[in-house]
Amino acid sequence: MRLIKPYHILFLATSLCLAVFLLSLALPRIDNNLIGSDGIGYYSNLPSILLDRDFDFTDEYARFYPADSRHRTTLTANGIPGNRWPIGTAIFWSPFFLIAHIAAVLGGSDSVDGTSQFYQAIVLSGSIIYGGIGLWLCYRCALIFFRPFISLIATLSFLFAGNLIYYMTAEPYMSHTVSLCLSGLFTYIYLTRRNEPISHKTALLYGIIAGFMALVRPQDGLFLIIPFVMQLISRQPFFQTAWRALESGIVALGIYAIQLLFWYLVYGDAFAAPYTSESTQSFFWLSPRIGAVLFSSYRGLIIWHPIYSLALVGIFFLYRSSRHVAIATVLAFVIQLYIVSAWREWWQGDAFGGRMFIVCLPFLTIALAAIIRWWLAHKHRLTLALGIGTLIGLNFFLFVVYRFDLVLANHPPTWYEITLYRFVFFLDKLGF
Repeated sequence: MRLIKPYHILFLATSLCLAVFLLSLALPRIDNNLIGSDGIGYYSNLPSILLDRDFDFTDEYARFYPADSRHRTTLTANGIPGNRWPIGTAIFWSPFFLIAHIAAVLGGSDSVDGTSQFYQAIVLSGSIIYGGIGLWLCYRCALIFFRPFISLIATLSFLFAGNLIYYMTAEPYMSHTVSLCLSGLFTYIYLTRRNEPISHKTALLYGIIAGFMALVRPQDGLFLIIPFVMQLISRQPFFQTAWRALESGIVALGIYAIQLLFWYLVYGDAFAAPYTSESTQSFFWLSPRIGAVLFSSYRGLIIWHPIYSLALVGIFFLYRSSRHVAIATVLAFVIQLYIVSAWREWWQGDAFGGRMFIVCLPFLTIALAAIIRWWLAHKHRLTLALGIGTLIGLNFFLFVVYRFDLVLANHPPTWYEITLYRFVFFLDKLGF
């Protein structure tokens, strides 16, 4: 009999997330929509561009936003509602949207305008699939350095004890699953080619992936600097490295021009950059809130999801066996940490913990695998199982209280709400 392989387990984990999402469709919803928050901006591109063949989101916003929403009432210089969210997520969702549209048309559906729950469910199922691919790529990245068992445990630990599980079940309409898929692809290609000079072909490949990463989440595009910084640390020829970096940058900018064209068509200005051109200051580069981002009760990364702290400690163990990969991991994490900390909304909006660090999971999974390997070599397996099991259990209770209570709260979560209240809430719902 064939043994179950890690890929089968990862497939089952992704299928479980998809099943949870599909089962949740039966739950009552106030606005009868599966899409919400930032996802409205991403999703509205699909019916508007692919079906209406325009960039006027009036019809789409009428479906998703209340009549007095500023998204409906505030018009751009082109006389249409704006859409400040990046176009990249919609690009990757578009194949699933088209599948839904073909099925709706062939099935004789009365609703083929692209906004019904049927369309939304198919698109969000695709978003979960992207998350599953990203999960598999995290495993493949760890597998380069560690045994399959260790790599699998590290990958699944981040899924079930981290914040990824939330965005693969409760809110797949956010961009993080697509972001993880692309960062996983970029990281895997970098790791498999890290010991050789960057060729013209590799530089182009880095540029293409980073360009699409920037289309999904602009700060993700900064992953592009990692291979070139590591080349310089490896004492590769400076001018050759700089030339390859220029090639990659030009390709990435060429792809990112899609976003500039989108802004021009919507705002009348190719450099509108809605997030940074608002009246209030968007970033405070000289006073980043690093401590708050990591340790605050207001969605602090380490406080909400301690599994990240294990991975950060694991960088030390990774450094002892693979110095350059450990440095690359630090670089990937620090870039995101600085940008998030400098943003005026350093708590990352309505987020299940530090959601903007999901892009770093391919690197952090390797670091987590490093500390797991050390633990298995010096401690009993049972202690590892108890430790990770405890983190998964704590995350489950936090998931429940956040999804059904805290996400609706109009105040920053308190220390009580993210610690004891998660158990009190759960027991109360069970009738104790």
